[in-house]
Amino acid sequence: MTSEINFSKLSAFVIIAVLFISAVFIIRPIILAVIFGLLLAYVFFPLYKKVYSVVKEKNTSSLVIIALVFLIIFLPLWFLLPIMFKQIFEVYLYTQKVNMVSFVRDIFPQDTLSDAFYSNFSSVISGFVTKLASFVSTSFSNSLLNIPNFLLQMLIVLFTMFYSMRDSSKLRAYVTSISPFSKSAEDRLLVDFKSITNSVIYGSFFVGLILGAVMGIGFFVFNVPNALLLTILAAFAGIIPVIGVWTVWIPVVAFLLATGHVSSGIGLAVYSLLTTFFLESLIRSYFVSKGGKMHSVIALIGMLGGLYVFGFLGLLLGPLILAYVLMILEAYKKKELSSLFS
Repeated sequence: MTSEINFSKLSAFVIIAVLFISAVFIIRPIILAVIFGLLLAYVFFPLYKKVYSVVKEKNTSSLVIIALVFLIIFLPLWFLLPIMFKQIFEVYLYTQKVNMVSFVRDIFPQDTLSDAFYSNFSSVISGFVTKLASFVSTSFSNSLLNIPNFLLQMLIVLFTMFYSMRDSSKLRAYVTSISPFSKSAEDRLLVDFKSITNSVIYGSFFVGLILGAVMGIGFFVFNVPNALLLTILAAFAGIIPVIGVWTVWIPVVAFLLATGHVSSGIGLAVYSLLTTFFLESLIRSYFVSKGGKMHSVIALIGMLGGLYVFGFLGLLLGPLILAYVLMILEAYKKKELSSLFS
């Protein structure tokens, strides 16, 4: 009888394990899309509540937000990506035509560096641009082949957003029901979760996008070639702490000065200094003060590591995961970890 009971328990354990492992394999291809949808739902939920207060209908309110997200995120992305690839190839073709040694000599002061430096530095730039163009070419080819997968992932993101906003109360109740934490710990963790998430999303990600957009205006105003590509690079650099948009606009200013566009170069330099100083000191500090303050090194490590593991979405997930781990370690340091479960 005992052996039969043990066999039944073992069978039940095996069945449960197989089901959970199967579920992991089923969800794995779309897990990042689901997480992205949850993050977007979190970001747009305050707007959803405002729409709902007017419309008084959950499905309609969710559909309004979904349509808005599609218009401001996915639709522009669909049209901008081909233009970005085109401009990268234009940069590549330009570097193949221009004399890189002469170009580098125009950037740096005359008679201050050796001929070997000019030659080696020019080779580094040419090699970098060639590898970048090759990478973009491969990525563009893969993107064309993966258009059906991209559309499916986009659909999953929007569906996740829709149901997360519409059924937010049910979702929270379900998570609470399976949570191993005590009620007081849940409330405390929820406050920390919102604080950290707001700090990462608004203090880093959104401010970086704003910085990129503002720099893009400057690129277009001062007639910088391939302005769209540079705008995207500036937004990407602005998201990552320490690196910042200066890694984009300073080389652009040097290029303008070296190619004889002195007024545009000086104008862009002044514009970039003023706008980035204002945005960095005012807007970023405002968002960070509204959320939990995260050290720049932690944010940088999280973003770069997340980018390597999760791709572009890792810019958000990396810092969030590290911040939550540090939050638990902080509770352990204060000897409050056991109180989380009781």
